[in-house]
Amino acid sequence: MKIFIFICAFFLTTIVIAQHTIKGIIVDDANIPLKLVTVALLYEDSVFVKGTTTDKTGAFELKEITSGNYILSLSSIGYDSLVYTVFGLSRNMDLGTIILGKKTLQLNEVLVSAAESITKSDKRLLFPSGEQIAHSENSIVLLSYLMIPRLIVNLATNSVSLPGNEIVELRINNVVVGNDEVRALPPNTIERIEYFDNPGLRYGNSNIVINYITKRHLSGGNVRMELNHSLVRLYGNDLLSSKINFRKSELGLSYGNDFRDYYNYRRNNLEEFHFDDYNLKRLEESQKSRNSNIYQNIVLNYNLNDVKTFLNVSMKYQMINAPHEDYNSLITMSDNPVSSIMKDSSFYYVHLPSLDFYLEQTLTNKQKISVNIVTTNRYQNTIRKYEEINDDSSYALITHLTSNAYSIIGEGIYENILRKGKLNIGLRYFQKWTNNDYLMDKLSNSSMQQSETYIYSEYTGNIRNLNYTIGIGGKRSYYLQNNNIGKYSYYNVQPTLNLLYRIMEKGSFRYRLNIYNDVPTLAQLTDVDVLIDSLQIRRGNPALKPGMTYNNTVLTDYNFNNLYLSLQAMHWYSSNFIQENSLLEDKKVIRTYMNSGNFQRLTFNLYSRLALYNKRLILSANYGIHRFTTSNYFYSVPYYSFNAQFIYKNWQLYGILYDQGAGFTGEVKYIYGTGNYLGVQYQKKNYVISILLSNILIDPKMTTENISKIAPYTKSVYERDKMYAFSLKYTMNFDFGRKFSSGYQKITNSDSGANTLGVGK
Repeated sequence: MKIFIFICAFFLTTIVIAQHTIKGIIVDDANIPLKLVTVALLYEDSVFVKGTTTDKTGAFELKEITSGNYILSLSSIGYDSLVYTVFGLSRNMDLGTIILGKKTLQLNEVLVSAAESITKSDKRLLFPSGEQIAHSENSIVLLSYLMIPRLIVNLATNSVSLPGNEIVELRINNVVVGNDEVRALPPNTIERIEYFDNPGLRYGNSNIVINYITKRHLSGGNVRMELNHSLVRLYGNDLLSSKINFRKSELGLSYGNDFRDYYNYRRNNLEEFHFDDYNLKRLEESQKSRNSNIYQNIVLNYNLNDVKTFLNVSMKYQMINAPHEDYNSLITMSDNPVSSIMKDSSFYYVHLPSLDFYLEQTLTNKQKISVNIVTTNRYQNTIRKYEEINDDSSYALITHLTSNAYSIIGEGIYENILRKGKLNIGLRYFQKWTNNDYLMDKLSNSSMQQSETYIYSEYTGNIRNLNYTIGIGGKRSYYLQNNNIGKYSYYNVQPTLNLLYRIMEKGSFRYRLNIYNDVPTLAQLTDVDVLIDSLQIRRGNPALKPGMTYNNTVLTDYNFNNLYLSLQAMHWYSSNFIQENSLLEDKKVIRTYMNSGNFQRLTFNLYSRLALYNKRLILSANYGIHRFTTSNYFYSVPYYSFNAQFIYKNWQLYGILYDQGAGFTGEVKYIYGTGNYLGVQYQKKNYVISILLSNILIDPKMTTENISKIAPYTKSVYERDKMYAFSLKYTMNFDFGRKFSSGYQKITNSDSGANTLGVGK
């Protein structure tokens, strides 16, 4: 009861504080007014307060500012930036005429400089320079210029990834988005980028969160087009987007697609089966097969930005249509010299509409309430046909899966900037209903409900060079399946601690502790058997229980002018860990899931970045090693990436060589393999043309290795033909009548959990 009263008091209490104005006029060395200069006001810890741009007379004015200490930043492309420290603001402030001096670099040879950054206890703020923005065809490419450890930016596919297939979450103004929406974001509208390298509970299972904070448009609009097509096979990726602004409103529409159709899809698989009375080996040797699919994404977005109210509504529709995911192979069994013909073909269709509503209300300059509600419907239809044919016998199965999942997510956050810190209090509720039908020799139904209720509080403060964040949360997880076949109700406490110590303003030392629970997915909990082939069955486990994860991270970094270095060590310990497990039952191998005793992962990562030749040449290297340990297995694997970018006038040459290492979950290793690309780009005014070569002299593959003592296997899917190989890209960006302000969504939610058991190998 006391906790409830405490929370209500924070939500209902407002503080009336005197408000002031900061204004001034900005001119150049010749006393000519400068328009569209970015004026940003930040708190001492660099949290954004408000911003504006100068008008045609060079004037700006920031209103409704409460008393306190601030940082005022003035910046414009081609001019030296100015930063004012404002201590003890207690009245209106007129800065008079401010002169911005021109930068000394030659405009006909635009150089790339390292982005300025500010390290905080929970994140790093990156401020891309005008030169970096000018040479970025989209906002995915922009990330390749920034000092982001471990991040692999693949310019061939406009994607970002981490070694070991860890999860990267992209956001725009704190709204979770996909690659298409980031590509649709013009780089010149970006105010800053927030980089979270250990984001914690609020961001789910994400290992890194990259959040683009954008300028707010008051008028005009933008049209973007990006076409990326292979010149040697049917493979492409296109994007069309437009935005229009009128006073306080913005309306945006984007359409993106990704399509492929190729006939050299290959999968090799070596399986062993150790039954009680005999052993068996089965070799699957691939022949040419077909793979075709198209992904389409449509986003309609509206937002309204008033002085104290920000409203954002997004309607999204995603569709995946995969008529062919076929594997044609010859199968050789150790107990039969005669090979069999295997045909494994799947049709796959998904549609996913969603509605995202967000409202932020400012109570005072230091207090806000934010509410986010997301509703989603995911429909899936999959048909798989599997055959094994030889002269003596044959085996065939058809699996038809239909799934309907509905979810609603609601979250509210109260924020209060206190005298010596910041307090956040949040409440989040998630509810999902899923109904799955698996039709094989008989119909099996799985109806499930899953919910989570999470309440948390977090305080951020600083003591001299030490910044700290302390948080505490409580969660209730609930699950029910098919009239109590599976059920649990689980409570746990989730504390967090984040410490940051600054070293001479050029380096930092950081420690983070994060404790949270791992909840099984509905796919893992499904009480259904799915036939894989004549020897194997995939089965869910309704008896799975949530586990606890303890995450410790230590990171130190330092900037030696043109050289940046960072060293990171991470340790995960999970009790009651959920992993795949194989067992024997009636001459069949059952692939299921179980709670194991524990799981540990230790990762060391070294990142370096060097700028040479007046920062025309940027070299970066990333090297690390993962060590995985469970109660029965251990596994170590290195990973690396080397990246080079060279810019001269309007030309850019870039390349990357990488090995993404591997992941490990108990019995199964996921080896992600190596890759490379080399590209050349020409950019002028509003368009970009580039040519790209991918995976030169290598045949990349994704390997899955099961190390079970009962039924191990090694499966490799070759991916050379899935890449562009040799492609041409054209990008066009056109702005008209744009003026800027600021405003963005603080919280967001999405439902991305797996709902169904896999029906294929």
